[in-house]
Formats: sequence, C-alpha cells, structure tokens
Amino acid sequence: MAPEKDSELLNIVKDLQKRMMYLEKKIDTLIHQTQGRPQGGGRYQPRPYSGDKEKNDKKPFYAGVKKPFKKKPDSRRA
Repeated sequence: MAPEKDSELLNIVKDLQKRMMYLEKKIDTLIHQTQGRPQGGGRYQPRPYSGDKEKNDKKPFYAGVKKPFKKKPDSRRA
C-alpha cells in the first residue's frame, strides 16, 4: 500500500479506538447508575386518576375522596 493510504487507515483506526473508549466509559457509568437504584422502579407512584381507561370512564378520579364532615343539629340544645 501507499504511505498515504497507510496513514489514512491508521488515523481511522485511532479515531475508532477513541470512540470505542468513550462508549465503554458511557456504558460503565450507565451501569453504575442503574445498580444504585432499587429494583422495581424506585419512587414512581401512579396518580389516582391515571391507569385503566375503562375503569376511569366508570367513575371520576375524585370518587375516592372523602367529603367534608357535615355537622348534625345538636338535639341536646333544643
């Protein structure tokens, strides 16, 4: 091969090695991040009005909310 082609191939190989090292480091950091998290998703909690569309169509999302306490008339005062 001509010396120009050899140096061009050498530069391409070096560039590929740099990219591979970057990707390997990136993969390692992502693996370490996921190992620190609890299995099962962590802090995610679905909202009460999200989820099954059929279930939500049957009752509104506020159906489970308690209504404020209504005072009954005091029969002792009358």
